[in-house]
Amino acid sequence: MNRIRAIHGPNILIEAGPNILEQLLRDRLIDRLYLTRTSRESQDAASPYFDLSLLGVGSDLELVDTMMGLEDVFEIYQRRGIRNYS
Repeated sequence: MNRIRAIHGPNILIEAGPNILEQLLRDRLIDRLYLTRTSRESQDAASPYFDLSLLGVGSDLELVDTMMGLEDVFEIYQRRGIRNYS
């Protein structure tokens, strides 16, 4: 990540599925997370899912904003200690 930051700057946008996202969270490489949760369930039993417990008690990230849709919830999490997320 240090090499990537040196080349591309401090703000790096990563769009990832559950598996990569979980690893980045475990490695504490995410400062800000924009997460869309839906009430719709996949009919494919092999579909990956995101382990929401990674954002629970003891997480480095805290929920700073929530927007509700008809079927979706859009949440913004931010690393504790960062002053503003705009």
